[in-house]
Amino acid sequence: MIEGFSIPTAVTLLGFGCALTAIICFVCAGLARYSVTDASEPFSVLLLGLYLYALPLMALGIVVGYLSSISREPAIADTLPAVLTLAGGVTVYIYSLDSVRKSIIAGISLLVFTINLIGGSAYGAYVRETGKLERMLFAIEQEKQILNYRKSRNLDAVMPDWVWK
Repeated sequence: MIEGFSIPTAVTLLGFGCALTAIICFVCAGLARYSVTDASEPFSVLLLGLYLYALPLMALGIVVGYLSSISREPAIADTLPAVLTLAGGVTVYIYSLDSVRKSIIAGISLLVFTINLIGGSAYGAYVRETGKLERMLFAIEQEKQILNYRKSRNLDAVMPDWVWK
């Protein structure tokens, strides 16, 4: 199990991501409707289409951000190339499109991914750092139990080298 992760955490993160994505899509759909596309298309259709395209990238951004930042191992070396590859791929895709509508959808989806990646990273770092004291106290308690056990068995207080290999 991932430390600090639970079903309520997942629901909170995805709920936050869905709300943030809805706000971004609402604003961008309004701007796109009155500036780029013709106003004959209903606003709700444009908003729903944009939201449904952005939703998978929202979930991916939150999950990648959260999991890469909650880890105590350096994960940026693995995450950054993947994120840059995704951004480059979407950019190349956008430039290959003939339709302004598809370009707007792809661009806003990438924006949603980036914002949710940052949000997931911030929350994962928060969870990692707030759990540091509990992990240290737990490790101290384990060490105390091991030393008590070794003392009760008349063993050396210093553990042999083979234990650490």
